[in-house]
Amino acid sequence: KFADSQLLLILDQLRENGIYDESLVIVTADHGAGFSIGQPLRRLSAGNEAEIMWVPLFVKQPNQALGTIDDRPAETIDIVPTIADVLSFDLPWQVDGKSLFGPIDSGADMRSFAKWKVDDAPEVDGVLIPVDGKSAFENLLSLAPPTPIDPNDAWAFYRFGRYGHLLGVDVGEYLLTAATAEASLAEADRYQSVDPLADTVPAYLHGTAELPAGTPVAIAVNGTIVGWSQIVPTSDGASWWTVAPASSFVLGDNEVELFVIAVPTAQTIELQRLQLFTG
Repeated sequence: KFADSQLLLILDQLRENGIYDESLVIVTADHGAGFSIGQPLRRLSAGNEAEIMWVPLFVKQPNQALGTIDDRPAETIDIVPTIADVLSFDLPWQVDGKSLFGPIDSGADMRSFAKWKVDDAPEVDGVLIPVDGKSAFENLLSLAPPTPIDPNDAWAFYRFGRYGHLLGVDVGEYLLTAATAEASLAEADRYQSVDPLADTVPAYLHGTAELPAGTPVAIAVNGTIVGWSQIVPTSDGASWWTVAPASSFVLGDNEVELFVIAVPTAQTIELQRLQLFTG
């Protein structure tokens, strides 16, 4: 929603300056997101290739008035040679992609997914995961439209993945125990004087935790679970992060807590409170 609003500002500015018609405009994304119930948000699985790897790619040529849909194989590496083709100049270096307005190879369509930190899928050369582009694209076209989000439910957009159902629930609803591991909250001072009505609120919560990669954790603000994450190894250490609804915060001081999500049995969930350092 935020990205859409920024794109609208850009297009409006181009029109106000009288250069929209003559401009080449390209819109794409670096990766998708797995919003299917039970599928990981960013990690590649056997059921979410189409959601993770296929992204929008819109190209408006200069003085183009009408659009069309082109389902031929395309990749984001095709953007630079497309720009060169449309603007009629020769690139001074070798590129891997091809112009989207030139001949497209209709043969085998194998794609490569750059392995993320906690992927389960098999790797090739330790980095890339091969995906059959033709079958994954057919799967994408066959997917049912996502369930509309209830505009009156502040949590609906955030309830993705395996533990999305925890959001909006008071931590006291679950068995609470103490975890032995320690964790940290980045930029902790931002939560000591929050104005929920300000233009920006500290909705991006993140930090580190002394936990194995892939460990699920729940993040609570003022006693309510506002998000969940998996521990991911990064250059900053074993990291966690989430984005909470702005409505999660109260005026003044806000308490942030971090819990390991434990599942002793198939029917129960236990929250193990981590000692959270905020220095």
